[in-house]
This record gives sequence, C-alpha cells and structure tokens, in this order.
Amino acid sequence: MELTWLMRVRIAAAMGVGIVLLGFLAQPLVMSPDPERGITLFGNSVSISDMAACIGLAFLSGLIGFFLAYPYGWYIAPLAAPAGLCLWTLRSGNMLSLVRANSTLAQRQLLYSSLSREGFFWLAIVLAGYAGVFVGRAVVRQQPPEVPGQDPAKSKGNNVVNILAALVISVIIGQIALGIFAQGVRVFDAQIGSVVAQPGNGQIAFAVCVAFGLAAWATKRFLDVPYAVTVIASAIVVYVVIVLVASKPDVLGHMVDNYPAAFFARPVCAILPIQMVSWASIGAVAGYWIAVKMEYHRKNG
Repeated sequence: MELTWLMRVRIAAAMGVGIVLLGFLAQPLVMSPDPERGITLFGNSVSISDMAACIGLAFLSGLIGFFLAYPYGWYIAPLAAPAGLCLWTLRSGNMLSLVRANSTLAQRQLLYSSLSREGFFWLAIVLAGYAGVFVGRAVVRQQPPEVPGQDPAKSKGNNVVNILAALVISVIIGQIALGIFAQGVRVFDAQIGSVVAQPGNGQIAFAVCVAFGLAAWATKRFLDVPYAVTVIASAIVVYVVIVLVASKPDVLGHMVDNYPAAFFARPVCAILPIQMVSWASIGAVAGYWIAVKMEYHRKNG
C-alpha cells in the first residue's frame, strides 16, 4: 500500500495527458479573451460545438490515461480529465469577476440561475473521462488488479441504499467543510448572520479538495462506496447552495443593496461550478485511497 515511484509515474502520466489535451489544447474553447474572467457557460460564452469537443477530449484523456497507467489505469486514469479542468481554474478568474460584471439584481438572478445548472456540464466532462477509462478496460478485457486488503466479493458499493446515503452524506460534508476551509474575510451581518469575501483560487482549490476528500473518505470508510459518488455530489452542492441560498430574492437583494461584489452570503457562493467539480474530483480520489490505506493498515498492523 505504499506509493512507489512507479505508481507516482503512472499517476503523473495519467494526469499529464489530461493537462495536455484539456488543460492546453481545449483551453481556447472555454477561456475568455479577458484572462481575469472566470470560466463559465453564462452568456453563451461556450458554443455547443466547443462543449462537445471538450467532452470528446475528456473521453480521449481517460482512454489514453488508462493505457499510460496500465495495469492500474482503472484506478488512476479518472484523474486525467479533472486535472485538465483544474489547470483552467488556476489560469482564469473567479466568481468575483462574474458578479462584478452583473451588478444589478436582475443580472445577478440570471447569473445564478445559469450557474446552478452549470456544475452538471463540468461533471459531464469528468464522467466522459471515466467513460474513456471504461472503454479502455473493455478493449483489453481486463479485470483490474485487486487492491491489497480489499475483498471485492464483500463490497457494499453497489448497494443502492448505500449509494444514495453516500450522495446525501457527501453533499452535507462538502457544504460544512467548505464553510470552514473556503474562508475569506468574514463580516457579521444582522440579517443573514455573516458574509465572506472572495477567497483566492489557491484557497478554493485547497478547500474543495479537503472538503470532498473528507466526504470520499467517510463514504468509503463507512459505506464502502466508490469515489464517483462523491464527485457527483459536488455538482449537487453547487445546485443546492445556489437555489437555497444565493438566488433567494431576499438574500440576493440584501447583498446587492448592502455589499460590494467581493462579498458573498456563504463561502460556497464564491466558488465557480468548474472550480467545485474539478477540485472535488481530485480530492475525492485522494480521500478514497486514504481510507483504503487506513483500512489496510488497520487489518494488517
């Protein structure tokens, strides 16, 4: 269960192909001419053909990553597509850039309405990478190597109740942990409790990784559910927070009337959907394997 140098090379190769295909080659398809603007679908800034190209490149990155990381591609190659998305988030702006450009209440309502659903598009890109991994496995007809200390025959991961429970738990843990780790300056507010300033991109990356790493660790440890469930939960967190908090008329009106664009009603409201889904995908994989390693050491001393 130790991370050997060869395994590190496999991980780097899988993530590298995603960084090249998505992070660099596909960047012109989604990046605004203004490098300070956050990456978003809002305002039809990304065409349907560009979306399809991104999904296709994500699939290709997963497929190539599977063979680069063989025979452990089934476990490692899902990192390929989100690695490319993560690079985009570090080379572009944040939520503040969008809120600043949409200063009126009506504009903010349209913005948040679009962003609430946008997480599912970035999730589709990540899942396209997973599909590439699945096809790679089917081509070679591989049974993935067994994980030390794990008994696939006793896995509860396919239990529907466990999957649904893990989805709910991941959403809850994700929101709570993001409220702790995605911290900018916090200011007391008598009406909504407090508001927080826009955190930096590095802080967001750290916070999302830790939050969904904790969620994946918990759902693996107690429900034996794969990390893909936690990745799906990241898009649900975006939807839930925007619908239940950010876009509520009283909250949104209060923020527009009383605070500059740099302040948000909740820390999660300051995170772009692409930041949430991409970094959650990396964190979920890490949290899952930390749980596996801890279980192995618990059983074997």
